[in-house]
Amino acid sequence: MPRHWDLDEHGQKKPNKWKAWSSFEERGFINDLSIRGFRRMAIDSGFVVDRMDLRSFGGPPLRNFVGTALKILPFIGSYFVSSVMVELRRPE
Repeated sequence: MPRHWDLDEHGQKKPNKWKAWSSFEERGFINDLSIRGFRRMAIDSGFVVDRMDLRSFGGPPLRNFVGTALKILPFIGSYFVSSVMVELRRPE
């Protein structure tokens, strides 16, 4: 079942938007900022990183387990992160 944003105003499925692009960069989804780079930028800007939750891919239990296990690896772990929840605090 398509998600509601993949349907047009008549309820018909829109063409696959992912096939229309040759890269994510042309759509502006990639900002080339790594998790480590973001942390460094936040600290250099005077913030304290109170919390940084790395979330891996959801889905079937096996994929979820593998993604959760791999996201903690140095250097390649960030390739298995789908989103990051960050809580910053400005010191008083």
